[in-house]
This record gives sequence, structure tokens and C-alpha cells, in this order.
Amino acid sequence: MIKNYYNIIIAAEYSVYTYLKTLIALQSISKSDALESLKIASKNKNSQYQVILLCRMLFISKGKEFRSPMLGKPELVGKSDLSKWSFLPIELIDGIPFLIVKAYALKGRAENAEDYLKYCLSNCIWNRKKYELPNKTTIRKALEKLINSKKWHKKLNTVDIDWFKTQIHY
Repeated sequence: MIKNYYNIIIAAEYSVYTYLKTLIALQSISKSDALESLKIASKNKNSQYQVILLCRMLFISKGKEFRSPMLGKPELVGKSDLSKWSFLPIELIDGIPFLIVKAYALKGRAENAEDYLKYCLSNCIWNRKKYELPNKTTIRKALEKLINSKKWHKKLNTVDIDWFKTQIHY
């Protein structure tokens, strides 16, 4: 029997700057307006993954687990232990969100953004931490911290490092 597995490719054009600018914009309006914007975007098929990533940054745990979105089995950069990364599919380094999952292997259907947003609203609280747009030096230092993190099972290869570098371009 052949199993049908689907890969959700998520890493195509991720930009740290784009997400930070969006986070800053959402935090500059009222919480109710920001939530309404997320609700509207969560219904758009083209912005599913973006909304889920924003939820990972705009909400925090109420003291219990803040579960990752149910998108399938993550394919991590650097082949690391999933339990070491608390904000999958991203890693926040000094307030800078780096994407650490390149794709998800999925058998079945992924959780949609609307359902994940509902989960966040029911089980998490709005993050009061204000995101800021850092300068290039700060972002490069954060990137170095990520690349040299002890969470990786082995030293990252050039392809992985280059992939992370693409995330910090305008």
C-alpha cells in the first residue's frame, strides 16, 4: 500500500524584516483591531502560514504548554531534537524571529490558521513584549547566536547557514 504524504514547503520567501514590520504594525493598533486583522487573514488561503507564524509571536503561554501548530512532522534545519525548540517553527533570538523549519511532512490535513488562532485565543495571552525593527548589526549578531546554538546536534553546514542568511535580507 502506498501512503500519501504531502510536504508543506514553508520556507520559500521568509524574511525576518517582513515579519517584524508586520508584528510592529499589529502592535501599533488596538488589540481588538489586531485580532480582527488576524481573523480576516486567517480565512484567506494564501496567508495561512503567515498568520500561524504571527500567532507564535503575538501570543504567549498562560503558564501551560503553548503548543506548536499541527502542520505535520517538521523538517528542521540542522537535524536537531524537536524538544529543544519551544517556538516551532521559529526561534526567537533577541526578539528576532528566525524560521528553523524548512518543510512539514504531512499525512492528512494540516491545521488551518483560523483554528490555530482560536486555539491561541482560548489557551494563550496576548504578548505585551513590543517588537522592534533592529539594525543590521543586531540582526547579524542574533544570526550568529542561532548558527552557534548548542541546540543543533552538529555544526550547521554551509547550505543551512546560507538559508538563514537569506532570511535577513530586505
